[in-house]
Amino acid sequence: MSYHLFACTFLSLRSFRFQRVLIFDLDGVSSSVLTNRRVLALLKHQSTVDSLCFPEVTKTMIVINAPSFYTATWNLAKGWIDPRTQAKIEIYSSKSYWSKRSLELIDVDKLPSNYGGTGPSIESAILSAKSKEKPISRRVTELMNVKAYANYVIKLYEDESLDILVFTNSIVGAEFYVTPVGDKTRIIGKSLVKAVSAIDPSSSILDSEVDESDLKASVVLDRKEIAHNIIGPGEWMIHANSGKSRLSFSKEYFLVVMNIIKT
Repeated sequence: MSYHLFACTFLSLRSFRFQRVLIFDLDGVSSSVLTNRRVLALLKHQSTVDSLCFPEVTKTMIVINAPSFYTATWNLAKGWIDPRTQAKIEIYSSKSYWSKRSLELIDVDKLPSNYGGTGPSIESAILSAKSKEKPISRRVTELMNVKAYANYVIKLYEDESLDILVFTNSIVGAEFYVTPVGDKTRIIGKSLVKAVSAIDPSSSILDSEVDESDLKASVVLDRKEIAHNIIGPGEWMIHANSGKSRLSFSKEYFLVVMNIIKT
């Protein structure tokens, strides 16, 4: 079980940014689960999404109720994670230690009551969030790696509609649009998805006043709905065009979230 919480810190850039503290509770998790290939692959994919699309958003990640064999699993998993992210991860087995650390990181009224705080329990928070959302029947996510061009196909069934959101920290950006498979003339939702940096990377002040972490933190992530209420049935292709040469070595990363709603 995991729960995402947010904290606010003050930067040398004299601006506020929001960060999150993640708690991963391993209580009751068996060794067969933590060493399962599919589970490890999902952990790798999640760490890729977090580190590439949402850098500097995570302040600290604490793993609690870690079983004795977790050290071996962590030694396998940390090879997938960049050193900056590794430094943010703390592992605790003893409740007395993780309880104290949780309250150091999170205000008591924001920490769920399940974990020693006075905030709403995780169960009540989930139920409250669900009551405010559209009745999403399924959600598909795809991390698109774009050099010059990339696409992804999503299939809709009878009585389904589709909303598409794209997230990125890329300051190069890409133009996104949607077409029915086999019909490129019918274009839906053409939008430029591009993050904005509060600092000009070419500015001379970078040498003396701003370090690399501040530069990364200055990027304002872009979140854009590129299509809304596409009606099924049918197959739809999501196109992304960065405008760069096909010979380019660099990639831009975009997290595409497809919310499918039963109509």
